[in-house]
Amino acid sequence: MKKIISVILTLAAAVSMAVLPASYDSAVKDSDVAVAATKSVEMKDLKINVKTSREITLENPYSKNYTLKYDKSIIKLEQILYSKGKEAHRLTGLKKGTTTVKAVIKGKVYGSFKVTVGDFKAGIKKNYSNSTIKFNKHIKSYNLVESGSVDLGKAVKYFHMDAEYTVKIKDTAIASYRKLKKTNNLPKRVEIYSLKPGKTTVTVYEKRGSAAKQNIGTIALTVKKAKDSEVVNANMSNDNDGLFYEFYISPGDKVDLKSLIVKNYINGSLTSKKYKDSEYTITFKAGPADTLTVNKNGKVTCLGVGNGENYVSYKITFADGSKVSQSGSFDITDE
Repeated sequence: MKKIISVILTLAAAVSMAVLPASYDSAVKDSDVAVAATKSVEMKDLKINVKTSREITLENPYSKNYTLKYDKSIIKLEQILYSKGKEAHRLTGLKKGTTTVKAVIKGKVYGSFKVTVGDFKAGIKKNYSNSTIKFNKHIKSYNLVESGSVDLGKAVKYFHMDAEYTVKIKDTAIASYRKLKKTNNLPKRVEIYSLKPGKTTVTVYEKRGSAAKQNIGTIALTVKKAKDSEVVNANMSNDNDGLFYEFYISPGDKVDLKSLIVKNYINGSLTSKKYKDSEYTITFKAGPADTLTVNKNGKVTCLGVGNGENYVSYKITFADGSKVSQSGSFDITDE
């Protein structure tokens, strides 16, 4: 069974190959584990700095979890999630050294990878050396759901927990930054966000203790325009329950659906510059006709309880052509 161990925060790694033991199939039967046919195992060896942590994902196709065996004085592994054949673990480097992590079921090793803990030089990850983030005048870019900013905690490879990471932006009209506090897993650092579309260069520095500040690399930054629909998506992601969650109405009640949409999603809490009415249109649907009706202004009227099922939907169309559609239902009571 092919198991790929991948690092969420991209790490430099050497690839090693291993072959599952010949007794694999019988061991599976003995341990009541359902797997596919025997195949070679591809794994990535990892390097991390002392006192730093990473989240890693281990493929685990077994119906019963394997046990991970390693030198607990060198690293610490904590499983934080298991879902759909994948295990998420937090890997922490405790002291300098190398240990082999083995995946074991009933004494049989089904794969392994090597972790080296050291004091490796910090740098910019390859996939961050050319970064693209977005800008929309209606929202702070770091509040966008995707690609709104660059957090140096993700961009710096082999960061040190005792360091602080700062930047110098060549064109300060295109981008700026804000400071982020040290956490259990990330050092003091900054987050780069957009001010307007364009291109600029960002130089990244590391400062450790009394040592001089060091230039550890540059980021070629491109800022592109974010669609207005992305502003709505950001406000929606900030709403845990959603517009229709436990929304109770009774026959005779009227709901101003348009006002709710504008207040919560178009000009929601993350919208820093409010939209004008001329910048969007909203269309509505509701039914069944003997239970709910809605007019072109988004006024929903409850006519009856019906059979307990109803629907409400709307579509926002912005001047830039982007659209957002949502649907749901109300909880109708006869009280």
